[in-house]
Amino acid sequence: MIGEIDIRCLSSWFKSRRWCEFKNQAKIDTDLQWLKNIGKGIYLTVVKVSSTKNQQLYYIPLLSTSREKHVISMDSCIELGTDNFLCEAEYYPVYYNHIFINSEILNENEIHVDIFKDIKPASMVKPVKGSTNPVIKIICDGDEAYILKTYRKVYKRNREHIFLKKLQSRVAFIPSVFAELIHTRYGVFTVILNFFEAKSDGGLPFYNNLISYLEGTDDIAVSLAEKLGVITAGLHRALVDYMDPLFKPETITRNDILTWKNRILRNIEKSEVNVNQKILKNIIGNLDKYLGLLKMQIHQDYHLSQLLYTKNGDFIVLDFEGEPGRYCDELFLKEPALRDLGCMIRSFDYLSYFALSNYLGLDLKKTFSHYRKNLQIFEWRQFMIQAFMRGYFKGIANAVEKIFGDIADIERALSLVLPWILEKALYEILYEKRYRPYYAIVPKYGVYELLYMKHPIFGVTL
Repeated sequence: MIGEIDIRCLSSWFKSRRWCEFKNQAKIDTDLQWLKNIGKGIYLTVVKVSSTKNQQLYYIPLLSTSREKHVISMDSCIELGTDNFLCEAEYYPVYYNHIFINSEILNENEIHVDIFKDIKPASMVKPVKGSTNPVIKIICDGDEAYILKTYRKVYKRNREHIFLKKLQSRVAFIPSVFAELIHTRYGVFTVILNFFEAKSDGGLPFYNNLISYLEGTDDIAVSLAEKLGVITAGLHRALVDYMDPLFKPETITRNDILTWKNRILRNIEKSEVNVNQKILKNIIGNLDKYLGLLKMQIHQDYHLSQLLYTKNGDFIVLDFEGEPGRYCDELFLKEPALRDLGCMIRSFDYLSYFALSNYLGLDLKKTFSHYRKNLQIFEWRQFMIQAFMRGYFKGIANAVEKIFGDIADIERALSLVLPWILEKALYEILYEKRYRPYYAIVPKYGVYELLYMKHPIFGVTL
């Protein structure tokens, strides 16, 4: 029981939350695993959610509040009675202030707060849209601001926390951890990160450039894509540490290649797409060329929405949680650096399809025939992919062997990236069919382009 509510009665509320992976399960059970009342109406909880297929632990801080103090949408709250609610606590300043400003209240064996940089009290908070986990802008008096991020899924080894701690002293284009709330058994609950003043996410400058190019008012912004390639190279260089077993590259084996091939073949079967078997065999066969090269820790879910574009025209890389849907151990699997490039190329594909849809004022299905035939779209994509990859290899020029091994010549990278573009497109089909069926036409066409050699990548030179 929390206040007047039995956590076992919250199944429908859990399924309504963006962070819950049990939306499509007919029946789920919820069990309270851990509870701590820290005062100010805040209850820190760990809840086990189970279905017949799976189970997952979630960290959910709840705040007892009233309607007049309510600052976010009612669907994020649980109504206990007249003018009495339990709400997700991060969306209120009291969560940040009580835990991180009055941090001594939680310095104990079970749960503790670590402060790495002086931080100020919050005067107000503002939710940041677009994230599965709660991400909140903390606004202080004066010009100070931070980002509060809570991890709903409980992992003893929190991938993003580990990656940020590794990278923050190595590169300037990722967030730094200013403070953290950690449970000794359940791991990292919440982090406070530095705030970057951004114009947009990483996709908007590319979107605006494509629209301007279609209108005939601007050239293709290849320098923008090249800059992103250089940033990506810097990220991969920073993720290599031969003195740290977790971040030490390893030699790719036949078992690795077999695992990657089977992943693609399974997803083709699940996606129910028509394939040209000869070209499919050739694309998957490119994975054999990885034998003896290197695998490493990579971003794993690298796309334009995982970036910020700052007012100074720089890119900030976000979200190191790993690819959604993977089990905890899979989040730490080492893979070729080129997989991140394949994911970003798919992001260019996605963006260009939606940009043309908006430009023409047509829905996604009606956009399809225009997208296939539009030479400007094709040219834009090809130049962007080429500039991105050239920028990348420019950025790793003196570190190729540390990241790839003996790749022989850079031109091989074009054939080596193909399986990862296909793998990502297949993953996207499965994701869209599950969550946004109307969008599935976009990755389906992406698979078609690859398996019938109509994708712009086939005309790229490095």
